Amino acid sequence: MDINTSRLIACRNAKGLSQKKAAELIGVSQAGYLRYESGERKPRVTTLQAIARVLGTSEDYLLGLTDIPTPSEIIISEAEQPVLFDLVRNALSDKDVMRRLEGYYNRLNKN
Repeated sequence: MDINTSRLIACRNAKGLSQKKAAELIGVSQAGYLRYESGERKPRVTTLQAIARVLGTSEDYLLGLTDIPTPSEIIISEAEQPVLFDLVRNALSDKDVMRRLEGYYNRLNKN
């Protein structure tokens, strides 16, 4: 399936990323990334996943399978964000921690 190039470009622009910076964060060459934006090349599944993660959207949105740009799930890497990873892991295994985190979140969201 082909990537929707206009959505790819719009998501990158919304993040304020240059093509060079997007390529760097995704882990591909700038030339390779330019081929995705031009529609000249289709990304592999793992590359599409990385693009969606970096741009804060879903693979389905980039493929034109949904019109909802927000991802339905978020992957937290222990290597990239160890504190957040540990926090989520603890919250998922302890209902009291989850309840307290939800309370903090709700208070922060009111401001």
